[in-house]
Formats: sequence, C-alpha cells, structure tokens
Amino acid sequence: MKRRTFLKTSALAAGASLLQSCAEDEQYLVQPLERQPGRPGVSRWLNSVCGQCQAGCGTRIRIVDGDARKIEGQPDHPINHGGLCALGQAGLQDHYNPDRVRTPLTRSGSRGSAGPLEELAWHDGLAQAARAIAAASPESLYVVSGGRSAYVDALLARLTQALGAAPPAIGQVPGAETERAALARILGPGRALPAYDIAAADYVLSIGPAFLDRGHQPVQGTWAMAQVRSATAGRRGKLVQAEARMSQTAAFADEWLPIRPGTEGVLARAIAGALAEGGLLREGSQAALYSQLFPAAAPSIEEAAATCDVPAPTIARLAAELGRADRPLVLAGGSAALTRNGEFSTLAALAINLLLAGFDREGGVSVSEPAAGYDFRDLGEIEAGARSGGTYVVVEADPVHTRPEGRGWREALSAAESVIVLGSFIDETALYADVLLPLHSDIERFGAVEASGIARPTVSLARSAVAPLYDTRHPGEIVLALGAALDQRDALPWDSFDAAAQAAFDARYDDGTGGAWSQALDGGAFQAERAEAVLPEKLAAFDGPEPPASTADGELTLVLFESAKYGDGRGANKPWLQELPDTMTTFMWSSWAEISVADSQTQGIRTGDLVEIRSAQGKITVPAAVRPGARPGTVAVPLGGGYTDYGRYAAERGENPLALVGAETVAGTTAAALVGTGVSLRRVGPGDPAIYGRGLRDAEQIPTGWASMAKGGDH
Repeated sequence: MKRRTFLKTSALAAGASLLQSCAEDEQYLVQPLERQPGRPGVSRWLNSVCGQCQAGCGTRIRIVDGDARKIEGQPDHPINHGGLCALGQAGLQDHYNPDRVRTPLTRSGSRGSAGPLEELAWHDGLAQAARAIAAASPESLYVVSGGRSAYVDALLARLTQALGAAPPAIGQVPGAETERAALARILGPGRALPAYDIAAADYVLSIGPAFLDRGHQPVQGTWAMAQVRSATAGRRGKLVQAEARMSQTAAFADEWLPIRPGTEGVLARAIAGALAEGGLLREGSQAALYSQLFPAAAPSIEEAAATCDVPAPTIARLAAELGRADRPLVLAGGSAALTRNGEFSTLAALAINLLLAGFDREGGVSVSEPAAGYDFRDLGEIEAGARSGGTYVVVEADPVHTRPEGRGWREALSAAESVIVLGSFIDETALYADVLLPLHSDIERFGAVEASGIARPTVSLARSAVAPLYDTRHPGEIVLALGAALDQRDALPWDSFDAAAQAAFDARYDDGTGGAWSQALDGGAFQAERAEAVLPEKLAAFDGPEPPASTADGELTLVLFESAKYGDGRGANKPWLQELPDTMTTFMWSSWAEISVADSQTQGIRTGDLVEIRSAQGKITVPAAVRPGARPGTVAVPLGGGYTDYGRYAAERGENPLALVGAETVAGTTAAALVGTGVSLRRVGPGDPAIYGRGLRDAEQIPTGWASMAKGGDH
C-alpha cells in the first residue's frame, strides 16, 4: 500500500485481528501456575513493575480473590531495594480510578472541550487512527511519547522510520535534555545521561538536582543516601545541596546553600578554581581536559560569593572538603539545568568530576545509555519546527499540560489535521483527540521498563498481575496493530508486544543462550555491566553563554519544580496524593506559592492568602505558603495542578504555573527554561486552603533567622 492512500479493508482487518490475537497470546503468557485461583480471601504477592514514571522500580502486588489490594516495593530489586515513592504507592488509584477511559472514543464536537464523545468498537477506532496516519505526509506526522517504556518507544521509532517520518519525541524528566548536552560536551555526541554512583560516595555536592524529591531516580537516590549516611567503616558521608529552593533534598542535606538562581555555574567554576589553586587535585585528575573545556580563568571565590550570594568562606571550605574526601562526587543538572544558561551551569558542575578523577570509578560518574535499537528526539525539537496542520499521535503523554503555554501546544492541536491519543484518562491533550484509544493500567499489562539515569543498564519486566477491568489494550499491542494495518509488518514483524520486547532485550543483553530474558522475567529485573565512560584525549572549549541569568529590577524569580506527590501532574488525579500533605508546606488539594518572610512582609501576606503571580506570558492565582526557608526574591510553585478535566479529583484544582512561562529555551538546546522567568506578586485577599494541622498561618509567627544567616557569616 502506498503512503498516501487510504487503508484497504484487508490490511485493517489484519491489524484488528492481530490486536485480538495478541491479547489472547498475552493472556496465555501471563497465566503461570501461581496465578491460579487459591482459597477465598488468601493473599498472594506477584512481582510487577511501576510505570508511574521512567525510573523502572520493581513492585509487588497483593492479590486477593483476583483483585489488586496493595502495591509495595520489591525488596531485592536493584533499583529501589524495596522502597517506593508516593506516586508508585498510589498506582492502585490509576487501576481503580472511576474516571478511566473504558472503551475507544471519538469526538463529534470541537477540539479542546470535554465533549461530546462517542464510544467506538476497537475495529472502528483503529480504522480511524490508521486512516489518519496513512493520509499524513511523512514530514507532517508527529509522534509523541511520555517515555513510560523504552520498548514501546522502540516500536514507535520503527514505525516512524518505516513511514519515512521523523523519530518520536520522548518526554523526559525536566532538565534531561540539558544534562545530555552537557555530558556530550565531555564524552562526545550521544544521547546518554550522566549516572551517579551516590551510594559509594563519601562526599556528595549536588549543584541543582533535588534528587530525593523527583528526578530520574528518586527512590534509588533515597536508598543511596542511606548508604552514604550509614557510618560503615567508621565514616559518615556528607551531602551538600546548592539550590535556590529549600526542597526536601535541601532539608535532608547536611548543608544547604540557598544560591541565587542562574548562578550555579559560577559557583562550580569557583570551586574548580579553588581546587586547582589550592593544590587539592587528586591523583588521576583530568585537569588538562578541564582546562581545555574551560580555558578562561575561573572566577575568584570573592567574585563568586558576590554573584551567587553564598559566603566566600563557605565556597573555600567546600573546595577543601571535596579535595580531602576519599570518593567525592558532584551532581549536576536539576534546577540548575532549567535556567536560560542551564547548559553552562550543568557542564561546569559536571566537569568538577574531571578534577576529582571522578569519571568511571566507584562513587563517581558513569553513563546511562538509552535503550539500544531506536532513535528519538526531544519535545523541544517538535516545538522549534513549523507545526502548521499535521497529524499527531500521542502515547501516554500530555504535552498541553506539561509544556509551557508559550510552546503553543493548544494552538497546534487545534489546527491539526488529526489527533490520535493512546491514554487512560481525558487529560488536557486528550481534550483535543479525534480518537482516544484506552490503555491497560500498569498492573494489567506486560511491563517492560528500561531505567534511565542509572549506572548499570537495568530492565524491569513483569507479567500482568490482574485481568483488565475494561475494554482496554496494551500500548505496544496497539502500535503493532497499527503497523499491520499500515502494511508495515516488515518493520514490525512480531505477533505480540512481549515478543517484540524480548527481541529488543536479546539484541542488547543476550549472550546467545536466551537465559538473560528468563532471568529478568522470573526475577523481575535484569542488570547488565556498567556502561563505560571513556574520556577523549582532547575537549573543545565551551562556547555557550556564561553570564548568569537574571530578572529585571523589581521582579521576583519564578522557580518551578516537580513535587514529590504530583510529579509533572500525573499524580493529580489520585485522591491519595491530593490528600497527602506536601512534605515542606503541608498543603493539600491545591497548588501553592512558596515565598520568603521578607517578600511577604512588603504586602502583608500570610500563609493561606491568595496571591496573583503575573508574568509577560500570563497569570495565576494560588494560596501563599510563607516559608522561613524560602529564598528572598524567588517564588516557587509546584508543577502538576490546574487541569480542566483529568477526572473528578484533578479537575479545577490548583493552577498550572506553566501558564507563566513563554517560549524561552535553555541556550544551546531546545529545552524549556522553567526557572528564571521574571514575575510580579500581588496579594488578592484571604484564602482558605487545605493545610495539614493548619501550619503557621501568620508571617509574624515565622522566625526570620534565615535572612540574617544568608546575608552574613558562614552557614
């Protein structure tokens, strides 16, 4: 069949029959003996894999009478070691959510509204989706994935390649694109992420990443810090957090540096200069490579102190402590990667590890390589190109809600030729769908997640734990069915998703015996040898912008962050997480704005008062959280609120702070600059937010010691 012709009935029937047969094959595959019915009321525990983010944590599902009752961490899993974050614990509320999409839907009204929607048979839903894809020209076909499974993304990549279209765009943790760009400056071109062996380090300086809150591996990060703090062999490791916001990670750290946003790179360069000038470089230091990367003289400690608002004695002491540590490690990225000069800040922090001989050693930096066999691009690469019209295929992603308003997703989808969404809920992007194909929950599907941001490539596999509640399908099976309907069986020759996943797994990990797949399937995970970080003989000098990003006079600096309970917003439709008090503010069931005592006093703002935050892009109104730990001159707002729909628990709760962010990018990349937007703050009036225990309501009740500590003396 030619690309721009419509589907023949026989091809579409083949795709539909494939989907049906795959469902039957998978059902047979995932019915081992331990899943046979036992005595009524008796619990059984089955291994599974969490799909709530890209971390790939192993889980255990408690099954009673065929129903899932509890999700816990898998104790011997190499990523999470039995731990599980709040988002993972609430996975059951995805599975049993009353607002799950239960059958294919099509839109008969205008895009961008909740209705009217009509139910479809799967055959008709696939037909509509396949016809839209077939009618699209290759250059106008945009495929977007939320990155929940590298193996599903690999199928999407094979399909787009066969159709002559660009690779799929994969949504990742904020800052990931910048972190990859920084690592590529050191190790050469590639899409690898830096991976940090935190557990084996004895001194950790984190310049930006709030790795205990969210990020690439929050649960493993928590376990790793437990090892750092374990005091084994007579030592207790130290964590120093340099970050503008007092995050959960900053609160946990031994020392927090409330740095001015956008100046993280200046701090890193000053520390590197102090290491070199103080004779603190360790044996094996790659100082020559560092000098090639940053040939200009480093700023003095005094210059950095004035720029970063961090006391000079503190900077000198940190450099000395890093130089004396046995296995020092510097983490880069996080909020530092989200400012307009984020690549400079991330690279400067990462490069300190060159001076500490920290690449490819225990307690150092290695490489987290993407799954082999597919290419992808960043969401910003779609946003940077012309997108007039076009056909969009969106798989478990919500770019309308998770990307800045200035990136134009609402306008692009409104003007699209067709919008096809594979998802479980009517989120902000699904409101624009012409056809919505519903998906199995995590515990209903064959799980195959290759973790990101981890030193040793790790694949988490799991058979489905329970039978599907509704007329839903596995996303991988839908992609295979669409491939068959589009006459692309040569590119996608497998009869089921688990067969496709095994082929991709074997291509990367199998030694020819087939034992690796069985080992992973039976044990829940497979971990390969650590990817080697090979340093080149010469590095090119960094040619990007170095001046710290700053806001205009009189403006406050907006700091956006992923909260531990909402993430990028995917947790907002779970009542457990809405009811869960935020760790740092105890706010529940809403968004909030963290402001300092000093900034609150200028307008008489108290905790709970409604404040309007306005930027050149837009405005939001949220309750204030006046915090003694908030840095003056900043306003920190969590991502994840402000849904139009997304179910009864998320709709009309909180605000989406991305409405304040325009089209600004991190210089040298297509990544969105989520930190550094200039905003104004205005008290609107009293509010009555849900706050656990009500908290400290009045600014006058809050001690002001932070301000004096930040302005003078060591801390």
